[in-house]
Amino acid sequence: VEAAVPEPWCGTITNVATKTYASITECCSKQLSWIDSARCNATSLGGTIVGSAEWYVADYSTGKCVQDCDAVGTPVTCLQPGGLAESSTELFADAEACCESRLSYLNVGLCNATSNGAT
Repeated sequence: VEAAVPEPWCGTITNVATKTYASITECCSKQLSWIDSARCNATSLGGTIVGSAEWYVADYSTGKCVQDCDAVGTPVTCLQPGGLAESSTELFADAEACCESRLSYLNVGLCNATSNGAT
């Protein structure tokens, strides 16, 4: 399988002058390293992206962090879906880390609780 770099994803060769790689994974890591590798691989292969379930700020006006996923349970660890994060969005392992880094001007405990569904 050869993978080429037709912007912005890796895929089939469309031009003989296009730089090629042995696999889509190699193409994604060497040519599109700023894009999440799972997202690049899935998109390049025409697959479905379900998100990482890691945390990010989708809208600063809400004062909370959400998870990188479209629906509760997809992936299984997604409990507070915020939609799929842009590939350039910084993601965090948990809501508290997201609150501390991105919403540090708020009470971190309250941000963490709100992010995890407390009302």
